Amino acid sequence: MMMRWAMIVLLLCGASFGAQAFNAMIYQPLQRDMKIPTTFWPKTFTELRKRGFDTLVFQWTRHGDIFSSGIEQQWLRDRLKDALDAELNLVIGLYADPDSFSALDGSTELLEPYFLLNNEKNLALAKIWLSSIPAERIVGWYIPMEIDDRRWRASGDEIVLSTQLRREVNSLRNLSNKPVYMSAFFKGHSEPSEFKELLTLVRQSTGLGLWVQDGRGTKTLLPSETDLYLKTLSHCADSPVAGLVYEIFHQVGPDTNFKADPLAPAALTKALQQRAPCGGDSVFFELRYLFKFPN
Repeated sequence: MMMRWAMIVLLLCGASFGAQAFNAMIYQPLQRDMKIPTTFWPKTFTELRKRGFDTLVFQWTRHGDIFSSGIEQQWLRDRLKDALDAELNLVIGLYADPDSFSALDGSTELLEPYFLLNNEKNLALAKIWLSSIPAERIVGWYIPMEIDDRRWRASGDEIVLSTQLRREVNSLRNLSNKPVYMSAFFKGHSEPSEFKELLTLVRQSTGLGLWVQDGRGTKTLLPSETDLYLKTLSHCADSPVAGLVYEIFHQVGPDTNFKADPLAPAALTKALQQRAPCGGDSVFFELRYLFKFPN
């Protein structure tokens, strides 16, 4: 009887999270990184692979106007190829709007043009990378827009969000038939069960792989409050979550001027041992908190 129950749990977990989970590191490309000697990147990505990571998530490949020029795009292309040479698979982030949170705070009825414009930019970037990176090494796309537990609380807003994201996911899948991922975070604006309902609707409507940020680095909530959210969202039988994003930093500044430091060595070692429940994707944020970047 116990063996049969264990098999049922495994099947449910597999349905929730998928069979081939990532052990992934996020890299957030910044314009100043272009000044780092090119020899740094192959060494860093090779060391990342030696540490047991199989996937590198580029958080974005355009951030507003940053990384839009030919020189910047070539720099990104070289970094992607460095990661491939280190035997890392790629989840490639697409267009990040630096003003997305203020844009999304506008009237819900007027959001469709905004989503359509982002969709166009995402498709254009995906076409660029499909033309220059071996398709089989791209294991997914990442939409840098994030889902929070505040904006979509009003009645009907969650339907608008799901409808717009479904169009975007379908467009990307029609282009390359690869999984599409987004992240979500909570700050105590909704009850854990309400946030779970929102993510469940999004997941079921769009097929997105949703990665939830664990909130340990930002420390917006008390540990007990964070635990409640994560426990609610990670119940194997009905979880909308494809994995967790483990924050390997501690925030030292306000959200308006984000600044963070790496964890102390012992705490970092412990943090890197974490694995998402139910066989989900274990994703860590981010590369510069694991390796010291040259100034």
